[in-house]
Amino acid sequence: MLRQGEIHSNNNDVVLPTESISLTNYIERFYESFSTLPSALSIPKELEEYTKNLYEFHKRPQPSLDTSIKISNPITPLNPNRVLIPFSGGADSTAAILWAKEKGFDCYLFHVSSLNQAAATREEKAVVAIAETFGMSDKLIQIKHPTNLKKMKAYQTYQLSESPAKNQYIWLQALSYMQQFQCGKIIFSIQNSGNASHFSDTPPSFNLFQLLATALIGQHQWLSPYQTKTEYLKALIVHDRQPSTPQLFSMSSSCFRRDQFFLQNQKVSRSQYDDVQDNECGSCKKCVDLRDIRQQIRDELNIPAPQNFKKNIVNSQQHATVAKKQNPLYKTLLGLLPESKQSKYLEHPVLIELMPDIMDRRTITNEEFETIAASNIKSTEIEALIDAIIFKHPENDFVNNGEVCINLKNLVDTYHQIQIPDKIANKSSLFEIFIRAIVIRAILEIRNHRIDYPFKKISLEDAKQDFQNLQAYQAHEKKLTLKAAGRKASGFFLTAERLKVPAIFSKYGPSIAWQKNSLLFTPMRTLIQDHIVGKKLDRLTAINSDEIRNCYERNKTVDQFRPATVLEVIAILRDKDPSYKVRSAFDPCGGWADRLVGFLAANIKNIVYNDVNKDLKEGYTQVVKTYSHQEQQVHLFFKAAEDLTIDEMCPNKERHQLILTGVPFFTKEKYLGNDQAHIRYPQLTEWLHGFLYPMVIKAGSALDSQQGYIVLNIADFRINGHEIQLVDPLKNFIRTQIPFLTLLDVELKYPRACINTQNKNETPECSPLLVIKRNGNPLQSIPRLLEASYSTIANKPPTKNNNKKRKQLTEDSESSTTASSDTAIMDVSEDKPVDHAATMDRPHLATKVMKFYHPNSKTDAKLDPSTSGSPSPLR
Repeated sequence: MLRQGEIHSNNNDVVLPTESISLTNYIERFYESFSTLPSALSIPKELEEYTKNLYEFHKRPQPSLDTSIKISNPITPLNPNRVLIPFSGGADSTAAILWAKEKGFDCYLFHVSSLNQAAATREEKAVVAIAETFGMSDKLIQIKHPTNLKKMKAYQTYQLSESPAKNQYIWLQALSYMQQFQCGKIIFSIQNSGNASHFSDTPPSFNLFQLLATALIGQHQWLSPYQTKTEYLKALIVHDRQPSTPQLFSMSSSCFRRDQFFLQNQKVSRSQYDDVQDNECGSCKKCVDLRDIRQQIRDELNIPAPQNFKKNIVNSQQHATVAKKQNPLYKTLLGLLPESKQSKYLEHPVLIELMPDIMDRRTITNEEFETIAASNIKSTEIEALIDAIIFKHPENDFVNNGEVCINLKNLVDTYHQIQIPDKIANKSSLFEIFIRAIVIRAILEIRNHRIDYPFKKISLEDAKQDFQNLQAYQAHEKKLTLKAAGRKASGFFLTAERLKVPAIFSKYGPSIAWQKNSLLFTPMRTLIQDHIVGKKLDRLTAINSDEIRNCYERNKTVDQFRPATVLEVIAILRDKDPSYKVRSAFDPCGGWADRLVGFLAANIKNIVYNDVNKDLKEGYTQVVKTYSHQEQQVHLFFKAAEDLTIDEMCPNKERHQLILTGVPFFTKEKYLGNDQAHIRYPQLTEWLHGFLYPMVIKAGSALDSQQGYIVLNIADFRINGHEIQLVDPLKNFIRTQIPFLTLLDVELKYPRACINTQNKNETPECSPLLVIKRNGNPLQSIPRLLEASYSTIANKPPTKNNNKKRKQLTEDSESSTTASSDTAIMDVSEDKPVDHAATMDRPHLATKVMKFYHPNSKTDAKLDPSTSGSPSPLR
């Protein structure tokens, strides 16, 4: 199998080029431009005519063209008998391979992975399996659709099902490989039937685009085996009916349905139709078209119908019976409808997946339901209301320009058009049915359009401007403020990762909850009801993505530290000591790059930044690349803060004047990653002695002895009615146990947010920032302090521990809390208390301490008491 940049061939006559074209930047420019159909483009001259035709086809305003881009690449002679076949793993491209093999072409297969994200895994399996069947595994080229382009989907802006230049984008990606393997032809399995929905699929689009392709790699030809979908499928069916022939169609994958819906859709479809194959969901447009075409071909060739699949699934009537008994919402929405009408709703795949998820949500009571049923309201009117909202209402009243936009005025108009008597006692219950129908239809549209979480839109230009605003910020030298400058600068790169993390009492972060229908249902229902209740019809406004995002993020996400606080802290410390300067800064618990952005904006020359979550590496790298300048040196580490060595904390043998960090508040914020402190140390005593205290001790050893400060954001919190104290235990430990650190009396108040954001004068909720100073004392006590802290955990009697269960409980269960005389102990396990045995090397505590100073040492010998107090070679 060939992957990106790899060259391989079994043909001795192949002379591979010494150079190949590099199109990375141009590919990104092309995909970004032609996926969103903007008003202005920068394109090569060869694409002018193509662009005008593309825009005319999609009825978009003609763009203003900038032909400033020039491309010059070596042109290699191409072999007219060697072809490259863009291969998706679907029926059409599989039939194209058959056609090319019959013509005697020397074929190479080219697959762009993750171009169709919903079915990417099934596509890749199909591609590999079919390539092996053809004996072409060594001629299969697989590349990945660039990560930074995955979210560029045309239908999000203009309600198109795919990029309007999808095939040409694939062609552009394939050009360098055509040059590498000297392919003089490229085969596209297009349909020249005159009813193409995208310009990408039409012969004129290929003819026009060939001008550019020829200019890049030389003269080559594009081919299309057949004219219609029927011809492609017929070629496969005829092939598969031959004796002892691999069944290519059953290996292919044309369905675009997401995996989470695929099997359920398939079960439902097989209850209605005999002909639903194992590789089809049976309900999406592609699968329905394939089923209809297969029937036409069977009739033409006198092929008997396939095996009946009904015996393997539960029929729709059984679904209805089970659902009505188990799920109150089925009863609410469908109980008033005639049995003959219920199957229409019960067979809908998203509804089937949605209903069980919200069984335990608040519903209309049985008494209310029976009152409705006993009233004079005709069932046909209730049916009309439900049917109008869930299935017949225009989809653009729920989705507009690829985003959620619920037009409440039109929906309420529909409600009033239904002939419901005015004088009934249970009008509120009918209104509840109406609200739930809206929510269900909104979820259906979100899933049908594959709408991602509505992240707040921040452009790179906005992020850079925000960073410039932060650089220009004149920090207040007296107090910390709610200044938000810099949040966009870090948020542009890391908001997507931050919103995966759940806040206290939440099981999932907002962007993860968005994928779960039950978690989508309840906030949406509340939001819609709050908008409608008490408002007149002419005052109803549409619910947009911003309102939905605010609803989902309210109290459901972890806080973002304000980068401006970094500049304010430095100003406050400089106010107390005018000679104070920060040449080097360190953050052992990185967060979301907010403090990193603050360090960069403060023009600190040497920065050391650590985060335990390795998934954030790309985001941090981009922050440094975007905002740092040549004189700044940034060292990034990705490991547990308590495991950092002195060489890692001070990579340039230079101690820090500022260590500014915010620790995770035990189980209040459960960040992702197996090395997170709340997973390593699931009880509070463990967390304090295994994570917090060692981290502060080690950080203190990395401070400048004359002008070194630790500024630490930490706070107490309540969970399950118990207060978890973190601040006082840390203060006591510093005052009584760490002789080289002094806890200053000044305690900065870090404002979080106003409790009522509408009240400008309200005092904001605050958490403390502890200010700790290095007092110049020698560091001889560090090994003793570390060993004593570790021993507090490791000397506990070992108990049986199931790591898998422990991890699951830590992530999913609500923790229970018990209080002791000195510190509150949180036990997140349902069985006996667990100790630190799984993560603490019990026999070698001294070795763990030794490695802090000598990370490359392999000795297991205990520290010699006579030398255990030796200071670090760092000054």
